Amino acid sequence: MSKIIELEGINKFFGQGAGRVHVLKDVSFSVEHGDFVAIIGQSGSGKSTLMNIIGCLDTQSSGICRIDGADTAELSPDQLADLRSRSIGFIFQRYNLLASLPATENTALPAVYAGVTGKQRSQRAQELLRDLGLGDKLANLPSELSGGQQQRVSIARALMNGGRIILADEPTGALDSKSGENVLQILKALNSKGHTIIIVTHDHGVASHANRIIEIRDGAVIADQRNRSPENVVAVQPQQSAPQRPKKRRHRLAGRMDQFREAFRMSVQAMLAHKL
Repeated sequence: MSKIIELEGINKFFGQGAGRVHVLKDVSFSVEHGDFVAIIGQSGSGKSTLMNIIGCLDTQSSGICRIDGADTAELSPDQLADLRSRSIGFIFQRYNLLASLPATENTALPAVYAGVTGKQRSQRAQELLRDLGLGDKLANLPSELSGGQQQRVSIARALMNGGRIILADEPTGALDSKSGENVLQILKALNSKGHTIIIVTHDHGVASHANRIIEIRDGAVIADQRNRSPENVVAVQPQQSAPQRPKKRRHRLAGRMDQFREAFRMSVQAMLAHKL
């Protein structure tokens, strides 16, 4: 199988002078298409910083990070944003849903930024939510959903633009054991369809669900162990399942106007929900 993520000698420093902190130390490993990897380590080990670099949310101080063959250090901010939008879906411990938007619109957000039309966004979001057992919660606000349901909305959002790579930062950390197990089963099912899953966790029980466990301590990889080989791996092409972006100039302009209208509407909703 081909490699979808390649890290070579990744170092990350924060601060300057005497206060400089070496957070990641010569981290090197690769991840193949369709694998399920857990990055495990205690708080402060550097695992979340590593996830941010893989997710193109942060840059390394030195070393090489390739995502789907592209050296992220050679990409412009716009190209990095496009890579994130096309290939990477994020799942967070605290869900990161917008309180003023219903489940369908929270799910559709990545496609708003990708310039997909409103009709396509809504149809795709509803399909994803139904697939995750939330067909009767499409219009519910986050406050009207349980923690497990909110996390399923965030999983649907991660899949909105295809989600060939899904990065999950402590995805069960805020859930009870039953809801957490349900989320892990969903991730395993997505992996069986070909999605590359990377979970960042401090919990060995959560990590045991992965095919491979990479352990980090004090910013360095101290163990890299494979539990099992990837099963039923099928290469996922998000462009086939995700809504298509407009290509013609006229359609691009319409897409930008749609983005503006959507951003304006969400801004008004946010102000109404937080009047002060």
